[in-house]
Amino acid sequence: MKLTIKKQLTNNVLEVEIDERDDKEALAKATVFMQKDVCGLCKSDDITWESNKGQNEKGSFTYIKRRCNKCNATSTLGSYKTGGFFWKAFEIYNPNPMAPIGTVQQKPIPGAEPPMTEY
Repeated sequence: MKLTIKKQLTNNVLEVEIDERDDKEALAKATVFMQKDVCGLCKSDDITWESNKGQNEKGSFTYIKRRCNKCNATSTLGSYKTGGFFWKAFEIYNPNPMAPIGTVQQKPIPGAEPPMTEY
C-alpha cells in the first residue's frame, strides 16, 4: 500500500510518502502524522515542529519534537523497537527534576491547576 500524507504545519505543508507491502504497517506508520497537533497541557493548537541531534557512546540520534508556542511544552517522537512511531506526552522541561517544587522557575500553564503539595 502506498500512502501520501499532507499535513499543514503553521505556514508550511509536510508531505510524507509511505510505501509498505503490508496495509496495516502502512497505516500504522501514517498514524503519527494524522494525529491533530494539540498541546496535552494547555490545549493550544499553536504547535511548531522542530528537531535537534544528540550523541552518546552508542551513536548519534535525531530528535523530532512538537513545541507548544503558548506554554512551551514539548512532545517528543518516540519509536518502537519493532518499528513504528508514537508521540510522547507533552511536558515542560525541568532542568532539575529532583529540586523541591518552587525552586525551579517554570512558566505557568494558563488555566492549569497549581501542583498539589500534600502527599
